Order: sequence, then C-alpha cells, then structure tokens
Amino acid sequence: MKSQSGFTLIELMITLTVAGILMMVAVPSYREFIQSNRMTTQVNLLVATLKAARSEAIKRRKTVTVCKSSDQVSCASSGGWEQGWITVATDTPTPLFIQTGVPDLTIRGNTFVKNSITFLSSGYLKTMNNGTLVACDDRIKNFALDSQKIRSVIISVTGRIQSKVGPNNLTTCTPN
Repeated sequence: MKSQSGFTLIELMITLTVAGILMMVAVPSYREFIQSNRMTTQVNLLVATLKAARSEAIKRRKTVTVCKSSDQVSCASSGGWEQGWITVATDTPTPLFIQTGVPDLTIRGNTFVKNSITFLSSGYLKTMNNGTLVACDDRIKNFALDSQKIRSVIISVTGRIQSKVGPNNLTTCTPN
C-alpha cells in the first residue's frame, strides 16, 4: 500500500494566514518604495535635462531655456513643472528636448526658476540668482516633518546643478 503525502487543511490555513500577515506588512512599504523611485526618476530626468541644456548653451554659444510646458511644444506660464518641460535654443524653432510630466507629482520653483531656467552661452544662469526646484508627492503630509521624502534641484548662478534630499530653501510644495 502506498502512503500519501500532502498538506492537511490546518497546515494550509496556517500557511495562508502567515502569508496574509506578511502581505499586510510588505504592501505599504512596497508602495512607498515605488513612489520614492518615481520621484527620484523624475528629478533625475530634470537634472539630466538641465545639464544637457547648459551643455548645449555652451556648445552653440547661444541662450538655451528649459521651461515648463503643458503641450510639449511651447512654454507655459501657469501650472507647475510636473506637467512636463521642454528645452529651446534661440537659434532653433523646435524644442531640443521634450519631457512629459507625471500627474501625481508636484514640482515647484522659487522666484528665479518658477517658469523657466535660462542658460547663457557662458553656462551661467541668466537671472544671476540661484534657483531651486522642489519635488513632492502625496506622501507629504507635513512639509517640515516629511522633509526626507522631498527632492530638491539646486541650480547655482554659475550653472552648477545638483539634487539633494530635502526642501532646501522653499517652504512649500503646494500647487499654485
């Protein structure tokens, strides 16, 4: 006579209960991980666009502007950077670079980079003031307490671009 092997109903129920508890713990952490990576990706795309725009300004010896754009054809003066952005040079009618936005992210700039960032042929910022862009998402409930979930892009007068964790000098990331 052959012996049969398998799981009993009790063993199966215990295994499913343990798996359910593990899922309840893991899913919120996974969601946080996905949102954090999405924000980091967008910030890195913005930094890469800004560095490419500065490089193009120096290479072409022309002014190059990165501006927020809702239609990815022309610059916008309303809304935030999360709607997307384009890079335009003074010597060409079509955008050099185009990036579509992410609707569940908020990106705001200080006074000097609220709508656009312009690099001169020297690589310096046209405004001759440092600019800061701040990226937030719906995980931010309290701007001061949740600062580790915020990403900033800082553009110095000389055109140096860096990103960091935290809000830098802006105090809000709420939509306009």
